[in-house]
Amino acid sequence: MGQPLPRLRALLRLRAAQAALAAVGLGGAGLTLLPLVGVPGYELAEAVALLSGLFGPLLGAAAFRAEQRGLRGAPTPFPPAPTAAAALGRAVGTAFGAGLAAGLVPLFLSTARAGLGSPCDPWRGLSFFPVLVLPSLLLAVLLGVAAAAASDRRGGAWLAWALPFCALTALTVTPLVAGPQVFAFHHLGGYFPGPLYDETVSLTGALGWFRLQTLLLCGAIAAGLAAATTREGRWSPRGAQPLPLALAGGLLLGALGMEAAAPTLGFRMSDAALAERLGGVRDTAHFRIHYPRGKPRDELEHLARDLEFRREQVRAFLGEVSEQRTTVWIHRGADEKHRLVGAAATQFAKPWRGELHVNDAPFPHPVLKHELVHVLAAPFGSGPFAVTSRFGAWPNAGIIEGLAVAVDDPVGELSLHDGAAGMRRKGLLPDVERLLSPVGFYGVASSRAYAAAGSFLRWLGETEGPGRLRALYAHGDFAAVYGVPASELKARWERFLDGRPLDEAAVNLAFSRFRGESLFARPCARELAALVDEAQQELRGDPARAAELFARCAVLQPDEPGHAVGRARALLALERAEDAEALLAPLAERLRDRAGLRAEVELLRADAAFGARREAAEVAAHLEQVLALSPPPATARQALLKKAALGSPLRDALWAWFLPAPDDARLALLQRALAAAPDDAWGNYLLGRRLALGTAPLLARPHLEAALAGELPLLLREEALRASLLSAFLAGDCPGVRALSDRAQQAGPSVRAAAADWVQRCTFEERAFSGPLVPHGPFR
Repeated sequence: MGQPLPRLRALLRLRAAQAALAAVGLGGAGLTLLPLVGVPGYELAEAVALLSGLFGPLLGAAAFRAEQRGLRGAPTPFPPAPTAAAALGRAVGTAFGAGLAAGLVPLFLSTARAGLGSPCDPWRGLSFFPVLVLPSLLLAVLLGVAAAAASDRRGGAWLAWALPFCALTALTVTPLVAGPQVFAFHHLGGYFPGPLYDETVSLTGALGWFRLQTLLLCGAIAAGLAAATTREGRWSPRGAQPLPLALAGGLLLGALGMEAAAPTLGFRMSDAALAERLGGVRDTAHFRIHYPRGKPRDELEHLARDLEFRREQVRAFLGEVSEQRTTVWIHRGADEKHRLVGAAATQFAKPWRGELHVNDAPFPHPVLKHELVHVLAAPFGSGPFAVTSRFGAWPNAGIIEGLAVAVDDPVGELSLHDGAAGMRRKGLLPDVERLLSPVGFYGVASSRAYAAAGSFLRWLGETEGPGRLRALYAHGDFAAVYGVPASELKARWERFLDGRPLDEAAVNLAFSRFRGESLFARPCARELAALVDEAQQELRGDPARAAELFARCAVLQPDEPGHAVGRARALLALERAEDAEALLAPLAERLRDRAGLRAEVELLRADAAFGARREAAEVAAHLEQVLALSPPPATARQALLKKAALGSPLRDALWAWFLPAPDDARLALLQRALAAAPDDAWGNYLLGRRLALGTAPLLARPHLEAALAGELPLLLREEALRASLLSAFLAGDCPGVRALSDRAQQAGPSVRAAAADWVQRCTFEERAFSGPLVPHGPFR
């Protein structure tokens, strides 16, 4: 059997092997102290795979040099191999076994820590380890053996190893930099799945195909060594044995064939292949749009005009923008985008390529302007990637993302500055000076990091002008651009936030929106993300399974009330109202000092009371409690609607609107109820708003007008105005948009901002396109 133990002991006496094993075993063990790596899963497997790929060649070279001494007649502490092929096999086996044993050290530590010292499931992510680590280690060992066989000189051996390593790295980096993808596959270094904000990571078919290609390369190297390694342990192509040489060639051709088919198999992507997958192309004055084949013509036209309008807005804020034509990739959805380019829910841009990738969404696209900023600000960035960077290489994510949020300042119920002010009053505002340093951005929950950085940079643009903001974007040097340190600018901005008037509802909305934790701060973060994602998907299809999953989430993160809320929703879907109430009542007590969250719980308690057919007074009491807590606007609107439904002839239809039922069934029920009470403001509000959001403006407008003509609370009137502005624009009625904008001047700041945005859009389209699109057909 080759006496593996003596060979292993001999290998362990060699300094090179000792260094490699220490790097993999002890280095990996040290990494388990870091967030995410300390639990078996993707991060741990990737760390060990990378260490194995880097240091595995030392093991392979050391093991084969020991075998070479036996082949050449020198004394060895083990019986020499009878043939060169046997020596190759034993060297690979010994080095691979030693490397695997070292890699199991961090795996054992993380598994023990997860199983004994945390609520995490220690087995959930184990499947990543063999898939990522074993092929990388085997290839690394084979490259080390090949290097030792190729040259007796240490320098020559390292060159023989470094050349394929560099080639593999170039193969990995080139499509990442020069192509559309954001995932990366490296035969020695493992796998990078894409943006950090896609928190659920799983084994994919693309990774399986890639690892098969790694094994084909391993087979080709092994067969090539067996074909041309002489009796003295030197690799020489002269006199190579034809059969193993042919096998090596066949395996190599197989690997090359997989590389040619990589866009189909999913581990590489090219512009041509991606354009073919999407199918549609449309050019405008400043954009080339690749869109999903079959996208309706009017939706495509709205998208094209939306891009041109948002570009004009970015130019207005920054003063200048890139004149390069921007390529826009519109993906059908998150799953397709994840398969094709490596990001699911995360939208992204590559400024150095002048392109952005977003999931398709109804008009107006919610994140298009944000991603456009990354591309249009490229001339002000630095380094090869045209972003904020130090020394042209180290990107500053806080300023890169902060500028995009600052320019975008999405129109919603909470402005960017008010969101930051609300965070400050709730003690959630991160230290923006650290946030905008080269390393501080990712340690903060993304919602807080984006909003704080965006507010600060928007404030700088508004107070100091766009010229300095463009200059700052190059290197992030506040002192050089503004003449004062970042700490002084931060203090001024915080005083500005302290001076903003905020009502309690806005503060509670800020808390609800920004209270989340960073991925690195959550216990069992990857497991938790996967469980939450699965539970949300199961809420409608299998609420019993969703309830189990949310219960598991509550075990992993007991301080997060959202998991109990999710479980209560599942119980209500199962018509277990009493069980839901038993869960929610103590939760409401726990949340006495967290008004926004308690309001959500009280709203669910009203649902539970309604589902249990209790007295209307008890249901109303919970709804009044919701409204007394000054909840976020969406929660308050739902409470108002449900309270009105209790005394309305449309009671069942209004309440059913919030139940998990098919859209067409809810619409039919509401329309039937409205036929008996056509002037009911509440029913018209719900139906009109839904039709507006469903891009049926001509059908929506009379219902919204009826809602605005009735007696509605201010919150609902403002939302009806928002929907009316959208419907008027989609109907091609810019005079109607301006008339609604005049009415909106009596509303709150968020509605006024929305109205101003629609008026700007009308003015732009009248100038650029001779007016907005006018719809055709009965359903528009």
